[in-house]
Amino acid sequence: MLDMKFIRENTELVEKAIRNKNEKSDLKKILDLDKKKRELQFTFDKMRAEQNTVSKQIPELKKEQKNTTEIVAKMKMISNKIKGISTELSGINEELERELLCIPNIPYKDIPIGDESQNEFVRNGVRKNNLTLHQ
Repeated sequence: MLDMKFIRENTELVEKAIRNKNEKSDLKKILDLDKKKRELQFTFDKMRAEQNTVSKQIPELKKEQKNTTEIVAKMKMISNKIKGISTELSGINEELERELLCIPNIPYKDIPIGDESQNEFVRNGVRKNNLTLHQ
């Protein structure tokens, strides 16, 4: 399976490989899924960082006997959003994985383009046995 970074950086090469191998992979869909995944991952990480920061502040505020109900309510809301994003991210990852499995490897430059009828016979892997048996 090709690496997603390689696919992003070499879109034309991958598209050509898909055409040359007569595959039906949807590269645009894969790139869109990857973009959405990266955006969601960024949002997820940002929210998680905020949650961690505020979670460390809550005990300090309680020590100072300040009201934390508003902050705790906000953190519950963020926690629910994080769970939703995590579920969506997991679904996108599964779909992206399925789509990536359909992309063929990049063929070697000397391989002829086309179906099996275009293949050239290079050599036969069978060796002739020159041994004579004496009885």
